[in-house]
Amino acid sequence: GNLLNVSAVSKSLGVNVNSVRNYIDFLESAFLIRRIQPYFVNINKRIIKTPKFYFRDSGMFHALARITDAEALTGHLFLGASWEGYVIQQIIAQLPFDTEAYFYRTADGTELDLVIVQGGKPVLGIEIKYSNAPNLTRGTRISLKDLGDIPLLVVTPSAADYDLATDIRVCSMATLQQNILKLL
Repeated sequence: GNLLNVSAVSKSLGVNVNSVRNYIDFLESAFLIRRIQPYFVNINKRIIKTPKFYFRDSGMFHALARITDAEALTGHLFLGASWEGYVIQQIIAQLPFDTEAYFYRTADGTELDLVIVQGGKPVLGIEIKYSNAPNLTRGTRISLKDLGDIPLLVVTPSAADYDLATDIRVCSMATLQQNILKLL
Protein backbone atom coordinates (compact mmCIF):
# COMPACT_ATOMS: atom_id res chain seq x y z
CA GLY A 1 0.00 0.00 0.00
CA ASN A 2 2.65 2.49 -0.94
CA LEU A 3 2.90 5.37 -3.35
CA LEU A 4 5.33 4.44 -6.09
CA ASN A 5 7.99 6.83 -7.33
CA VAL A 6 8.71 5.37 -10.77
CA SER A 7 11.79 7.58 -11.22
CA ALA A 8 13.34 6.36 -7.97
CA VAL A 9 12.70 2.72 -8.91
CA SER A 10 14.15 3.38 -12.35
CA LYS A 11 17.35 4.81 -10.86
CA SER A 12 17.74 2.04 -8.28
CA LEU A 13 17.31 -0.70 -10.92
CA GLY A 14 19.38 1.07 -13.56
CA VAL A 15 16.65 0.87 -16.20
CA ASN A 16 14.70 3.60 -17.93
CA VAL A 17 11.38 4.93 -16.62
CA ASN A 18 9.38 3.49 -19.53
CA SER A 19 10.69 0.00 -18.77
CA VAL A 20 9.61 0.34 -15.13
CA ARG A 21 6.16 1.49 -16.25
CA ASN A 22 5.93 -1.49 -18.63
CA TYR A 23 6.90 -3.90 -15.82
CA ILE A 24 4.28 -2.37 -13.53
CA ASP A 25 1.65 -2.60 -16.27
CA PHE A 26 2.58 -6.26 -16.79
CA LEU A 27 2.34 -7.06 -13.06
CA GLU A 28 -1.06 -5.38 -12.95
CA SER A 29 -2.27 -7.22 -16.09
CA ALA A 30 -1.13 -10.50 -14.54
CA PHE A 31 -3.25 -9.71 -11.45
CA LEU A 32 -0.21 -9.69 -9.18
CA ILE A 33 -0.58 -6.08 -8.06
CA ARG A 34 -3.49 -3.69 -7.81
CA ARG A 35 -3.18 -0.01 -8.68
CA ILE A 36 -5.52 2.31 -6.79
CA GLN A 37 -5.85 5.82 -8.09
CA PRO A 38 -6.23 8.85 -5.82
CA TYR A 39 -9.61 10.52 -5.55
CA PHE A 40 -9.58 14.18 -6.58
CA VAL A 41 -12.06 16.68 -5.25
CA ASN A 42 -12.27 20.31 -6.18
CA ILE A 43 -10.93 21.75 -2.94
CA ASN A 44 -8.15 24.18 -2.16
CA LYS A 45 -5.70 21.55 -0.93
CA ARG A 46 -2.69 19.94 -2.51
CA ILE A 47 -3.82 16.44 -3.33
CA ILE A 48 -1.44 13.51 -3.77
CA LYS A 49 -1.85 12.37 -7.39
CA THR A 50 0.41 9.30 -7.42
CA PRO A 51 -1.39 5.92 -7.39
CA LYS A 52 -0.88 3.36 -4.64
CA PHE A 53 0.07 -0.24 -5.35
CA TYR A 54 -0.89 -3.34 -3.40
CA PHE A 55 0.02 -6.99 -3.77
CA ARG A 56 -3.19 -8.87 -4.58
CA ASP A 57 -1.89 -12.06 -2.99
CA SER A 58 -0.89 -11.61 0.65
CA GLY A 59 0.96 -14.95 0.55
CA MET A 60 3.21 -13.64 -2.21
CA PHE A 61 3.77 -10.44 -0.22
CA HIS A 62 4.71 -12.51 2.84
CA ALA A 63 7.12 -14.65 0.81
CA LEU A 64 8.86 -11.59 -0.63
CA ALA A 65 9.09 -10.07 2.86
CA ARG A 66 10.40 -13.41 4.20
CA ILE A 67 7.50 -13.79 6.62
CA THR A 68 7.26 -17.54 7.10
CA ASP A 69 4.36 -18.05 9.54
CA ALA A 70 1.62 -16.30 11.51
CA GLU A 71 3.89 -15.75 14.51
CA ALA A 72 6.50 -14.01 12.36
CA LEU A 73 3.76 -11.85 10.80
CA THR A 74 2.33 -10.82 14.18
CA GLY A 75 5.56 -9.15 15.21
CA HIS A 76 6.58 -7.91 11.77
CA LEU A 77 6.92 -4.30 10.65
CA PHE A 78 4.71 -5.10 7.63
CA LEU A 79 1.74 -6.43 9.64
CA GLY A 80 -0.37 -3.30 9.03
CA ALA A 81 0.49 -3.18 5.33
CA SER A 82 -0.31 -6.88 4.94
CA TRP A 83 -3.67 -6.44 6.67
CA GLU A 84 -4.51 -3.34 4.62
CA GLY A 85 -3.68 -5.05 1.33
CA TYR A 86 -5.72 -8.12 2.25
CA VAL A 87 -8.78 -6.10 3.27
CA ILE A 88 -8.62 -3.89 0.18
CA GLN A 89 -8.50 -6.94 -2.07
CA GLN A 90 -11.54 -8.41 -0.30
CA ILE A 91 -13.52 -5.15 -0.53
CA ILE A 92 -12.81 -4.42 -4.19
CA ALA A 93 -13.57 -8.00 -5.22
CA GLN A 94 -17.08 -7.64 -3.76
CA LEU A 95 -18.04 -4.14 -4.92
CA PRO A 96 -20.93 -3.75 -7.36
CA PHE A 97 -19.86 -3.22 -10.99
CA ASP A 98 -20.93 0.46 -10.98
CA THR A 99 -18.74 1.27 -7.98
CA GLU A 100 -15.11 2.39 -7.97
CA ALA A 101 -12.50 2.45 -5.21
CA TYR A 102 -9.92 5.19 -4.72
CA PHE A 103 -7.74 6.40 -1.88
CA TYR A 104 -7.65 9.98 -0.60
CA ARG A 105 -4.55 11.82 0.58
CA THR A 106 -3.46 15.42 0.78
CA ALA A 107 0.08 16.78 1.00
CA ASP A 108 -0.46 17.58 4.70
CA GLY A 109 -1.17 13.92 5.55
CA THR A 110 -4.95 13.92 5.61
CA GLU A 111 -6.00 10.53 4.27
CA LEU A 112 -8.50 7.71 3.92
CA ASP A 113 -7.51 4.18 2.92
CA LEU A 114 -10.45 3.80 0.52
CA VAL A 115 -13.10 6.08 -0.91
CA ILE A 116 -15.97 4.22 -2.52
CA VAL A 117 -17.47 6.20 -5.41
CA GLN A 118 -20.75 5.70 -7.27
CA GLY A 119 -21.84 7.93 -10.12
CA GLY A 120 -18.76 10.11 -9.67
CA LYS A 121 -19.63 10.94 -6.05
CA PRO A 122 -17.99 9.57 -2.91
CA VAL A 123 -20.52 7.54 -0.93
CA LEU A 124 -18.42 5.69 1.65
CA GLY A 125 -15.04 5.98 3.31
CA ILE A 126 -13.15 2.96 4.61
CA GLU A 127 -10.33 3.04 7.11
CA ILE A 128 -8.43 -0.19 7.78
CA LYS A 129 -6.96 -0.79 11.23
CA TYR A 130 -5.33 -3.92 12.58
CA SER A 131 -6.40 -3.00 16.12
CA ASN A 132 -9.78 -4.16 17.42
CA ALA A 133 -9.95 -0.91 19.42
CA PRO A 134 -9.17 1.60 16.66
CA ASN A 135 -8.59 5.30 17.14
CA LEU A 136 -9.26 7.75 14.34
CA THR A 137 -6.81 10.50 13.57
CA ARG A 138 -7.68 14.13 13.07
CA GLY A 139 -6.68 13.61 9.42
CA THR A 140 -9.33 10.94 8.97
CA ARG A 141 -12.04 13.27 10.27
CA ILE A 142 -10.80 16.08 8.01
CA SER A 143 -10.91 13.68 5.04
CA LEU A 144 -14.54 12.90 5.76
CA LYS A 145 -15.35 16.62 5.80
CA ASP A 146 -13.42 17.17 2.55
CA LEU A 147 -15.46 14.40 0.94
CA GLY A 148 -18.84 15.75 2.03
CA ASP A 149 -19.28 14.03 5.40
CA ILE A 150 -19.65 10.57 3.89
CA PRO A 151 -20.17 7.62 6.27
CA LEU A 152 -17.06 5.74 7.39
CA LEU A 153 -16.48 2.06 8.04
CA VAL A 154 -13.46 1.17 10.16
CA VAL A 155 -12.47 -2.42 9.39
CA THR A 156 -10.78 -4.47 12.11
CA PRO A 157 -9.83 -8.15 12.29
CA SER A 158 -12.50 -9.24 14.76
CA ALA A 159 -14.07 -6.40 16.78
CA ALA A 160 -17.78 -6.63 17.48
CA ASP A 161 -19.69 -4.09 15.37
CA TYR A 162 -20.35 -0.77 17.10
CA ASP A 163 -20.85 2.90 16.28
CA LEU A 164 -17.81 5.00 17.12
CA ALA A 165 -19.68 8.21 16.28
CA THR A 166 -22.50 9.35 14.05
CA ASP A 167 -21.83 7.89 10.58
CA ILE A 168 -18.69 6.09 11.80
CA ARG A 169 -19.07 2.33 12.29
CA VAL A 170 -16.44 -0.16 13.40
CA CYS A 171 -16.86 -3.64 11.93
CA SER A 172 -14.93 -6.86 11.56
CA MET A 173 -13.99 -8.76 8.43
CA ALA A 174 -16.83 -11.17 9.20
CA THR A 175 -19.47 -8.43 8.91
CA LEU A 176 -17.73 -6.16 6.40
CA GLN A 177 -19.76 -7.13 3.35
CA GLN A 178 -23.13 -6.68 5.05
CA ASN A 179 -22.04 -3.29 6.40
CA ILE A 180 -20.91 -2.14 2.97
CA LEU A 181 -24.18 -3.24 1.38
CA LYS A 182 -26.17 -1.30 4.01
CA LEU A 183 -24.30 1.89 3.16
CA LEU A 184 -24.22 1.70 -0.66
